[in-house]
Amino acid sequence: MSAACPQPPLALRGLAALSGLAADLPGHLAAIAGSRSPFRPLGELGGIPPEFHDLAAAWIGDRAALTDRLWSPAAVAAIAVAREAIADAGWSPREAREALVVFATSRGNVAGWIDPWPGRRPFPLMAASNSLASEPAAAICSEFAIDSEWHTLCNGCCAGLDALALAQAWIAVGRAPRAIVAAVDLPLTATLLRAYAATGILSTNGERDPFSAATSGLLPGEGAAAACLEPAGGSASVVELVEVIAATESHNPLASGPAPGLKRLLRQALERHGFPAAVIPHASGTPSQARSEPAAIREVLGDAVAIAALKPWTGHTIGASGLLESALLAGHLRRGLAVPGFPSSPAPSSGTFFKLASAMGGRHSLAIFRTP
Repeated sequence: MSAACPQPPLALRGLAALSGLAADLPGHLAAIAGSRSPFRPLGELGGIPPEFHDLAAAWIGDRAALTDRLWSPAAVAAIAVAREAIADAGWSPREAREALVVFATSRGNVAGWIDPWPGRRPFPLMAASNSLASEPAAAICSEFAIDSEWHTLCNGCCAGLDALALAQAWIAVGRAPRAIVAAVDLPLTATLLRAYAATGILSTNGERDPFSAATSGLLPGEGAAAACLEPAGGSASVVELVEVIAATESHNPLASGPAPGLKRLLRQALERHGFPAAVIPHASGTPSQARSEPAAIREVLGDAVAIAALKPWTGHTIGASGLLESALLAGHLRRGLAVPGFPSSPAPSSGTFFKLASAMGGRHSLAIFRTP
């Protein structure tokens, strides 16, 4: 489990989101307010193996916007959310140029490299670069003339939250004055869908509620998000990242079934930060997690704690999910809006919030956010 190592909180100065629900963060907030569903039969996308045509999934609608001859589709998505977040933060070109870049993903550039991206005619010279999981981090630096350092984390579904932790650590020790954290996963490819199907984790009935007794597996979705971070300055309209802690289920590498590591992590967060206004769970939708995760939360925090699942609004965006759901959380909080869990009643609009992520390999990460 994470050792106690307090670090100064960071302000989420700029936020961005891209998914099958909407093309930017304001669009996501509006779509959620309108109770819009992003899910459609995957056969409507085109280029999908017949066995997945009936799978409910969520994909980014503007395929041309992710089609570039130079960069991979994931890199193009990373550039798009970085641009939105930098504009939202109001950073100058100089401030952006000095920023640390941390990129998070689970499946990297499978889309467009192992599996072709329909309509894309890549430059052969970029073939080696396009195959790198780290290319999106380099692409962000290239696009915005950033001459600081970049890093890539591929920690499965925990990648987005762990990228926030790395950025916070680097800023705390003075290696960067600010940071851009971005996350992307485009998992709707034949290779990945067949791997998920072989593992038995895809939904068979399209149930959106990840904690329903009827849930049968995850509803996959494409997604990207970004956040611009800098030392907190006390602005009333800015949500703060307090810290990110983590634990491992050493007995259970698939992170299914009983979750003693998750309980320890929740107890640590409770001891250090008090009772949360709400928990944003990982809520993958698999039956095993539908049993174990809410049970762990209730055992540690009691039946009164609000649990607000956000994946029903975007689908499971794999390595992007932690950061994407954090952006949705912070986007609502900075507008004073209640956090729109599905299908339960909305969670509070202010206070301290625990955001969970769980990854194969038995890892759990927990980010603590708060309103000023």
